[in-house]
Amino acid sequence: MGEKENTRFCKYCGEDKPHIYTGKRNAMGAKIYVDENGKRWDAAKCPSCHHAQMRKVYHRRKRAGGNVSKNRAHNDMSIQ
Repeated sequence: MGEKENTRFCKYCGEDKPHIYTGKRNAMGAKIYVDENGKRWDAAKCPSCHHAQMRKVYHRRKRAGGNVSKNRAHNDMSIQ
């Protein structure tokens, strides 16, 4: 296998990153691909882009959501 075959274009960062088939499949039958550090690829995102996106989503939810029951009580909404 050449170097070209072991890389894949990440649609989020726009770079060619290592894309190595582990020889394993998940429960749905899809092949599992990893990078050079053994971290899993998402469908079109390299592991570093996926991790960065999940951090953004987590922090956005943490800031916006808070404790929903406390927010409802503060806004005088009934909790059923």
